[in-house]
Parts: sequence; structure tokens; C-alpha cells
Amino acid sequence: MIPKKLILKPFLYVITAVVILLASVSIYFLNERNKIVALPKPTGSYAVGRTTYDWIDPSRNETFTEANGSKRKLDVWVWYPADLKENTKKAEYLPGRWKTEQEKSAGMMIYLQQNLTKIQTNSYEEALLSTKQAKYPLVVFEPGMGKIVFNYTALAENLASHGYIVLAINPTFSSDFVVFSDGSTAYKTSKGSMPEGDATDKELNDAGLKLVKTWSKDMSFAISKFSEMSLVKGNMWTEHVDMEHVGAFGHSFGGAASAEASATDERIKASIDIDGYLYGVQKSPQKPLMFIMSQHGQNEIDLLENNKIHDFYNSINKDRYIIEIPKAAHFSFTDNTLFFSPILKAMGIYGTINWERGLQITNSYIATFFDKYLKNVDSNLLDQK
Repeated sequence: MIPKKLILKPFLYVITAVVILLASVSIYFLNERNKIVALPKPTGSYAVGRTTYDWIDPSRNETFTEANGSKRKLDVWVWYPADLKENTKKAEYLPGRWKTEQEKSAGMMIYLQQNLTKIQTNSYEEALLSTKQAKYPLVVFEPGMGKIVFNYTALAENLASHGYIVLAINPTFSSDFVVFSDGSTAYKTSKGSMPEGDATDKELNDAGLKLVKTWSKDMSFAISKFSEMSLVKGNMWTEHVDMEHVGAFGHSFGGAASAEASATDERIKASIDIDGYLYGVQKSPQKPLMFIMSQHGQNEIDLLENNKIHDFYNSINKDRYIIEIPKAAHFSFTDNTLFFSPILKAMGIYGTINWERGLQITNSYIATFFDKYLKNVDSNLLDQK
């Protein structure tokens, strides 16, 4: 008979090895997710400020919940050219309860994701508006479905550094969560979202039609609200917003909403759709429009929607551009590409492009496009094929 000690010994070695391996992996993940990550330095000459507002549109009922009679309420983040004082503090990437809600949303997966308290922004909280110019053009932004505008801080900061006020809207009941200044939180609802699973093209477009109307009206309302603020004496925006030069851009569904808003709001002079299929968009804006696209696959939906984009593009008789970024994927345009996220990166969610390079290319085209159509500053970048 083999002694029990000789039988147990190999098992103890295996168990010890497994424990050591798990501990090593845990320590690795803990160290990686807690590394400090600095967002790319903006390429413009202005320092960047950031502030937030909650606004209620009294003219519209909220249709994305079962509650009766409530009005459409929006949380808006604003990035802008700033003058800094000695005591001006850097803005947190995700402040207060936003961080708490993000952790709740991530669940156990949070341990495989970047610690967002370790992100260093280039924005300064409640900084003064820069006095270098008398007025600054306004650009309104919307994120992708489920996303929140903090996911696009690198894009917003860079555009603000080039002398733009960036008005970024968190779409209520379509973003995973929206935290308001009174402490209330709005969570994503089925009415505020696109169909999931194997939805048909018709189902996607029917749902998109309702959503894109609301999102584009959100953009128009935000422009109107900010215009009102610029006319009221006593705030830093007074007479400093150039309402003659307004643009719009967005990512994914926010890109579709930007195209729709440009078609329906005469104040918007030019727009950019970043990798957004045109679900629900029925009319092309006869204004300058740019598509910044990832390298798409060859599945049926991608081919169908890309054909729609090219048909839409060909229907525009103003300046138009399509920029496809090789090796980029749909989420290559978010800050998340820069963060610790081993599973999503291994799945190719962020593409195979160098992630900082992808954001650099995107930022260059955004700034150059709006410079041309909102500031009348031309560049040969847009002429390159």
C-alpha cells in the first residue's frame, strides 16, 4: 500500500502552485488597473475648463419612461477654452456619484477594468473662460448608445483647446446612467434604447426613428439654452458665444443624431458622424458633413449600413468627406482604448490600431473640419485622399 503522505504530497504541490498562480494574477491585475493614465495632451493653444449643468426642457414630455407628465431633463458637460489661476484644480475624470454608479454598473468586472480615479485629465474644474478671444464657436456633442460623455473626454478636451466651447449631452434614459446635481439618477430604459439581439433592419430603423428625433431635439434644445445663457448678464458666457458658428458631432448613435440635428436645425453649420449608422435619419443635411469611420467587417449588417452611408453621402451637394481609419474598431474613438481592459482588448473591441494614434487621427480631423467650416481656417488635410 502506498503511504498517504506520498499520495497527498503531489496534490499539495498542485494546490500550492494554483494558489501562487492565482495570487500572482490578482496582484498583476490590481497593479495594472491602478496605474496612473494621463489622457493625451491637447494639441491646441488653450488651457481647458470644464463645468456641468442640469437643464429641463419645458416644451417636451419625457417619453422614455412610464412616468406621466415629467419633462425632458438633461445633464450637460461643457469643455471650453480657459484662463487658469494658481488655485484652479484639475477636474476629476469621473466625479462623485458618477464614479459610484460606474462601479455599480461594472459589477464584478470592475476588477478587470481601469480604476477611473487614476485617470488624469487635462481639464480644470470651473476655470474662467479665456479672454484671448471675444467669442468662441459652439459645438454640441452626443455619445454612443449607452455611453456617457466622460468616455470621450480626450476628444472634447482637444477640441476645446483649439478654441471651441464643447457642449456634451448625456442622453437621459439612453445612457447607462445619468447623475443629476440634485442627487437623482436616471438609468437606461428599454424605451430609450435600441433593440437587442437579432433585430431586423426594419426594427432597428423604426426604433432609431423615435430615438434620433429625441436626441436631435436634445441637441437643438441645448443650443437654445446656451444661447439664452450667453444673452443673460452676469455669467462667464455673456456675449462670448459665437452663435453664428455652431457645429455638431457625435459617436455611433450620437453621430446619427448629429446628422439629423444638422438637417433640422438651421443654426448648425457643419456636422461630423463618427462611426454612426444612420438608423432613423431620413433627410440628409445640405451642409458640410464628415464621416469618420472605423474599418468595418463584411457581415450583412455592416455591408447594408455602409451602403446606406454612401448613399446618404452621395445625396449631399455640399462639401462632404468620408475618412476610414484602418485597423480601427467601433470603440476606438473612446477614452477606453487607453485604459486597462485585458478581456475587451483581447476580443478586439478596440481594434488593432495603436490606440493613441487612433485618437490622434480622429482629433486632427475633427479640429481641422470645424476650423474650416466654423472659423474659415483652411488646411490641406481635408484635401488628402
